[in-house]
Amino acid sequence: MGTTSVVGKTSLAKVISETTKYKFIRINAVTSGVGDIKNAIQEADNPLLNPSRKMYIVYR
Repeated sequence: MGTTSVVGKTSLAKVISETTKYKFIRINAVTSGVGDIKNAIQEADNPLLNPSRKMYIVYR
C-alpha cells in the first residue's frame, strides 16, 4: 500500500478480520519490539486459542 502513513491500513485489516471472523491483533511498530511480534505469532499459532485458520497482515 505504499509508504503513506494515513491511508486506512488498520481499518482495512479490521474489516478483513471482522468479515473472516479471524482474531485481530494490533501491534504498533514504534512502541512494540520483536518480542511482541513473536508473542502474537505464538498466540495465533496456538490451536487451543485459535483453532481456525489464520491470516497475517504485516505492513509498516
